[in-house]
Amino acid sequence: KMLRGFEDDAQTVLAESLDVNDFSDIKEGEAQEPSFKFVIQLHTSGKALLLNAETDAERKQWLSALMEGRNSNNYDADASLFVDITHKLDNYGIDCKTNQRIKYVLNLYEKWCRDNHMLQVEAKKPD
Repeated sequence: KMLRGFEDDAQTVLAESLDVNDFSDIKEGEAQEPSFKFVIQLHTSGKALLLNAETDAERKQWLSALMEGRNSNNYDADASLFVDITHKLDNYGIDCKTNQRIKYVLNLYEKWCRDNHMLQVEAKKPD
């Protein structure tokens, strides 16, 4: 449900990340000749964005995906243990917030397993 824009073709430098639900309007836009023929307009409360597809068929696919993203269930509340849903820009590297949360949960699980094992061992000891 996030639309991400990158500064480079290799998509390694994140420029902007927008939640599809933040768009107040998603629609086909007017061609901006000569380069932008298959435009998609995205409106938020603060700005209007234009996306350009290579073909009309590709534009229709984008519009369909964007609308589907807006209409899908929002699982962010359930995922908030792993993802900071308010932090939209993240480097997605090894030290990103998502990985740090997963590491934290796995450490908790490791402690729980170790303690649970110790309790089982203690319970099996003869009196």
